[in-house]
Amino acid sequence: MTKKASAREEALELLAGRTAFGAAFFDVAAEALVVGLDYRLGGVTRLSTDRKSVELLSLYDRNGKGAPGGYALAGTPCTKVYRAKADHRHVFISGSAAKRYSNIAGMGKIGAACYRGEVFFGPDGRPAGHVFAAGTRADADNADSRAFFRLVSQRVGAEYNRGLAEQALKQSELRTRAAEQRLRDAVESLSDGFALYDADDRLVLYNRKWMDLYGYSEEDLRPGIVYEDLVRLDAARGAVAGDVDAYVRQRLAYRRQFGGSFDLQLKDGRWITIREGGTSEGGIVGVQTDITDRMEAIESLLGEKDAAEQASNAKSEDLIKISHELRTPLNAIAGFGEIIKSASFGPIGNPRYREYAGDIVAAAHHVLGLVGGLLDRAKDDSSALALQEEVVDVAETVRAALVFVREAAASKRITIELYLADDMPKLKADPGKLKQILVNLLANGVKFTGAGGRVMVMVRAGPDEGFVFEIADTGPGIAEQDIDHVLREYGRAQNAGIADEEGTGLGLPLAAALAALHDGALELDSAVGFGTLVTVRLPWERAVFNESGRRASV
Repeated sequence: MTKKASAREEALELLAGRTAFGAAFFDVAAEALVVGLDYRLGGVTRLSTDRKSVELLSLYDRNGKGAPGGYALAGTPCTKVYRAKADHRHVFISGSAAKRYSNIAGMGKIGAACYRGEVFFGPDGRPAGHVFAAGTRADADNADSRAFFRLVSQRVGAEYNRGLAEQALKQSELRTRAAEQRLRDAVESLSDGFALYDADDRLVLYNRKWMDLYGYSEEDLRPGIVYEDLVRLDAARGAVAGDVDAYVRQRLAYRRQFGGSFDLQLKDGRWITIREGGTSEGGIVGVQTDITDRMEAIESLLGEKDAAEQASNAKSEDLIKISHELRTPLNAIAGFGEIIKSASFGPIGNPRYREYAGDIVAAAHHVLGLVGGLLDRAKDDSSALALQEEVVDVAETVRAALVFVREAAASKRITIELYLADDMPKLKADPGKLKQILVNLLANGVKFTGAGGRVMVMVRAGPDEGFVFEIADTGPGIAEQDIDHVLREYGRAQNAGIADEEGTGLGLPLAAALAALHDGALELDSAVGFGTLVTVRLPWERAVFNESGRRASV
């Protein structure tokens, strides 16, 4: 083996034997060039942005002398390196190099007799810098020296680009962490509860408000917890009575099928509205708003409204009674006047008495007409089967009906779940009678559901189905042979859990009658041990749209 071959072997071992990165690797590469070529200087540079100068990333001098930190390219052999064609990247200059290029990296001071240089490229494919070596003895160009130099140059280029990629990655990670922190700060500042799930239904992001609403602790929310585990955690804490697996399946089914918002009453009596939507990656984002104050305000307003209605009904009843009491004496006055007018018991001495008698009869009949009108109006106001149709806000009516069963449900620890589809039109209906339908059905659901059970209210609307109101409970259910019976007036089921409850048996028949008044229908689906589902359907023709032709928002 020749001396030069042995030197190149030593240089390659130097490159392979030291684990170094970045600037440390460039130092190794510069030293390897000097050792492998038996030159005085070896260096690695980086090209400036204006491409007129270079910065020395590393310079190795066999004699240990210092060197400048950079230099201009003009007038140096390095200029040839950057001008070299693609098929002749390696630049070799021999002879009196020190005389021609005495100002580069101390070449004149060392008396350089030969020079080699080659560029390396950045990620964009453009020259990023170059590797060079200078010797004090004349040298001949050959394939082995070029191959060795090319290997070092390529290794330098690879390490340079790896360093850039690593730096870009670190900067990207810093930007990502900063963006994530900004997002977390924004989510934490929300006054509503917030939770984000990925496409696999794993909890990704949430805030303290969401934890407080559901009573979760940091220990509960282990990394990667899925929605199903949270539902089971709720069940384990008493959110459901009976078959936990069935409850979990039902909740997951609702989650897959339902999109929009729904109201939920928590065990402590608070109400929250949950709004859910999908993300572009297939996940689900949910926002929970505490609406307890709003529900209490609605309850207060409805109480005042009911008091006003009761006062109005009392006035109507009093008017009916007074009208009846007035009609009796007025009929008597009219009768006596007719007798006097017709002189039924003989002639009247003065003709003017007969004239006055006629006036009495006319006045009596006039007052009777007024009283009769008042009586008819009072009867119309108190009629149970006369529709007074208006444009009804479906969501508002449903929530108003829920208020009537709120306390009864809370006293039995019954969870009430409300699912309202988005973008429902308003409805032309009698608001009082529509509310009466819902109150009757909700009251039945709460009455016949055991402690710790659930009552679910689902409302949707569309051209194919019309307006659909579904009320489901986890009560004892109704035997198949009793279903037709309970839909008749005073009809009641006889199975355990129902027969023991007080009631007249008028709730379902009245609800069915009121639905029929609206051109709709009531359906009952139930089985012993599986609860009851009551569905009221009203025709799509009752949908009310705004002036632009769009559905009037609820």
